[in-house]
Amino acid sequence: MENPFLQELSALLQETEKLLACPEPDTAAWEDYRRMRRETFARLESAGSTADGTGEPRLMKELINAVLERDRLLMQKVEECLSCCREGLSTVPKARQALSGYLPPRRPSLVQRQA
Repeated sequence: MENPFLQELSALLQETEKLLACPEPDTAAWEDYRRMRRETFARLESAGSTADGTGEPRLMKELINAVLERDRLLMQKVEECLSCCREGLSTVPKARQALSGYLPPRRPSLVQRQA
């Protein structure tokens, strides 16, 4: 792989696979991937097609399609994670209400006492 775009796309694909394999990647990993992906595709777009008859455009197309397919899987993973977060957040008011009977009564603040 002499073409730097092929190397870059291969590295991007490897990073995508890492995110897919990790049960819950941290925010920094997602941000690093987002930045890497944006930079890679910006360079590809600015370079245009590099059809030189060596078969590399076919390889690039295959790598791009593989990255896009993994991106689709990543989006599904993010949607599942968001769904779990929404479910957890929806239970907070109910839990707070259930616990309110167990908490000691709040003492009025100094401002409320003077009023």
